[in-house]
Amino acid sequence: MKHSGLIYLYKPILFLTVLVWQIGLVHAQSTAPISYTDIDAQVAKYPDNIDNLEQLAHLIKRDYVLPEAQLRAAFVWVATHIKYDLDDYYSMRPTKRIYYRSRLERKRKLKIAQQSLIEQSLRTKLGLCEAYATMVKVLCDALQIPAVIINGYTKTDTRLIGTTPVIKNHAWNAVYLKDQWWLLDATWAAGNEVVYRKRWEADFNDHYFLEDPEHFIKHHFPEDVNWQLLEEPVTKASFYKTPIFYEAYYTSDTQLSEIHKGTLLFDPKSPVLWLHFDKLSKQPLYFLTYGSTTPQKIKIKKSHRGYLAKLKIKDPNPRFLTIFKDQKALIDFKIAVKQ
Repeated sequence: MKHSGLIYLYKPILFLTVLVWQIGLVHAQSTAPISYTDIDAQVAKYPDNIDNLEQLAHLIKRDYVLPEAQLRAAFVWVATHIKYDLDDYYSMRPTKRIYYRSRLERKRKLKIAQQSLIEQSLRTKLGLCEAYATMVKVLCDALQIPAVIINGYTKTDTRLIGTTPVIKNHAWNAVYLKDQWWLLDATWAAGNEVVYRKRWEADFNDHYFLEDPEHFIKHHFPEDVNWQLLEEPVTKASFYKTPIFYEAYYTSDTQLSEIHKGTLLFDPKSPVLWLHFDKLSKQPLYFLTYGSTTPQKIKIKKSHRGYLAKLKIKDPNPRFLTIFKDQKALIDFKIAVKQ
């Protein structure tokens, strides 16, 4: 009886000790600043092969309490473990359609299709934007973080500047954290196509995690304009009239004047283009055109409106122009040749 009584008395004390420890742990996580570096390092230790996303969500909930930390872990794992399926993208296979007769049937079939998509991506470690966005959404559901999949348009090719495409070409996510909605794109964070139609290279890019909506709208245009998360939404026509801005642009201390559109008029008889910048660092800028292979240094001089850049174009049919800094692309322009 004494032995039994001792066990009986010990259990509540042990439970209380664990409870106090857990409360202390939660409090410590909620007050300590979130370190993305530490989270990324921990996620790198997670298994490469995950049978299902519930297993991954369990690991994340084991390690993190705060929704932002959980989201970061989920985002990083997806972006660093799924490679973009370049072969599938260029195969031009028709999109699979879902046929339904009611909302309930649509919801059921959509869930089945999403689960099939996730299972395939986990098995092959490959996927397109739908797979990345769906995996992030399902993980957020498991972590009880409000999230949606956004369909829309991206501007990655200078030939699209000045046009108004009607076919949506991308999917990404919005999540609700800290009393507001945020935008993120695991596909673009995962890597880049480094050789056209031939090679995609994994290269995690932090820029597309909770990006500023003012920057996000430069390259992502949602079908539903409300998901721009802007007080004054941008029109689709305006979106396609602007240059292409790369992620390096936003950390380069470079600011192109808003007087410039995405298309520059080039006169072969006077092969010089002028660009205005509101802000520039001391590091030199370079440019390339369609027919050139050697970057040319841009001549810069101070002006009353900021900085004036002079570009001597040697290519008789330039088509497009890319501005570089530190060997990183900043801006792409479309070139219209004056007849």
